[in-house]
Amino acid sequence: MIGFTVGALRATNTWDFPTYTLAALAAIVVLEAARRGRMARPADLTGWLSFLFRAAFSVVWRVALLIIVASAAFYPYTSHYATAYAGLQLWDGARTLLPDYFVMWGFFLVLAVIQLVAELFAQRREGALPAWLVAASPFIAGAFVLVLAFGLFLKIQIWLLALPLFALAVLLSLGRDLPPARRLALLLLALAFAITMGVELVRQKDDIGRMNTVFKFYLQAWVIFGVATAFGLATWLPRAFAWQPGWRRVVAAVTLLFFVGTMLYPPFAARAKVRDRFSAEASPHGLDGMAYMERAQYFDNGRDLRLADDRQAMLWLLQNVEGSPIILEAQIPEYRWGSRFADYTGLPTVQGWNWHQRQQRSVVPSIAVERRVAQVQELYNTTDLARAGHLLAIYGVRYIMVGELERAYYSPEGLAKFDAMVQGGVLEVAHRAGAVTIYRVVGSPTAATGVPAGIGPRPVPTPTPATGTFLSPR
Repeated sequence: MIGFTVGALRATNTWDFPTYTLAALAAIVVLEAARRGRMARPADLTGWLSFLFRAAFSVVWRVALLIIVASAAFYPYTSHYATAYAGLQLWDGARTLLPDYFVMWGFFLVLAVIQLVAELFAQRREGALPAWLVAASPFIAGAFVLVLAFGLFLKIQIWLLALPLFALAVLLSLGRDLPPARRLALLLLALAFAITMGVELVRQKDDIGRMNTVFKFYLQAWVIFGVATAFGLATWLPRAFAWQPGWRRVVAAVTLLFFVGTMLYPPFAARAKVRDRFSAEASPHGLDGMAYMERAQYFDNGRDLRLADDRQAMLWLLQNVEGSPIILEAQIPEYRWGSRFADYTGLPTVQGWNWHQRQQRSVVPSIAVERRVAQVQELYNTTDLARAGHLLAIYGVRYIMVGELERAYYSPEGLAKFDAMVQGGVLEVAHRAGAVTIYRVVGSPTAATGVPAGIGPRPVPTPTPATGTFLSPR
């Protein structure tokens, strides 16, 4: 099952594939260590070499099986998948400053330190630290200093904090006779620290700076930190109550302080983010992600837009439209109010964000996306009913949105033709409230010629659902 899971990650979000392959490898190593730990220890060097060889072979064949299953199960997908963005390259630009790193990871860092210190003292008390590890400590310390010096030479500040914690987690994971859960939690901690250090050194090739590299891998580190430190909190916090009163109070106070500070972020940050775009009066509290539209004003292309009418139209679509009919709405530059109906209803639209759609099809000519962009503009601006009907039929459009955003970007003459098509029986008004009108194509979406039968273009075969583009909320 783990092979199928890792393979699915490669198909659904390739960024996750290397990280969770390593996590799966850690789990295999931990289980093998637990299995070997129950066996009798060899008495001589030959026996130890044989013991280690069998353990390594057991891990290798399981990892090989995992990779084979992950690759074979999703070969039909990967064999037809291509991307122009592949590979890693060294990063020599601006790097994360230590204060920013602490702001981002402070709560997890505190929990990790508590977990690692508690684990260290527990292993010393239990005699779990291997003798060879203690003997090799001078060499380990030397290697650590070299790696840290390399990071400082590259001006990677966060290695001052992350590298010692990473190294301690790895070393503690080598403890003798550790319960599998404790060993795996330590390896996951090490993996999370390795991720945050790695994005300071390399980036995805042709990334925008290292924006996607950081946020994609930080999301993974967030999940892994959460799993590992949650285990640590559940394991060591109850034991902390048996510590000396002074240490017990310190641990409890620091944990509580950082937890409360972390929980303040969501409400205050969300409110500040909304205020970047809208006034405080248009920022109601609550979990309704559309409530702000009730009072929000948005300025675009020289026109003030009332979002309340768009909200009412979105709710109408959500309550009255079944299935996934294709909609037509304004196609405008990115990071604005464009694709709003697709975003908030999940309905496919003829053309989403121009750049994202071209980026996600980077190995093929961008003419297909550029043609759609141009034809959406034409659909709204043309006064030729036959041409408009032909384009609606090509894309299988069922609903046409005309609101204040469309009026801000398209000509009044072009928008007026939709009422003419209503009079001709090609369209009908499905919803009209405030400044928003939703037109519906009468009959089959491919029959919207807009002119009497026999005069317009020939009927176009019904397109597949893939002609629309599903958009995720930004």
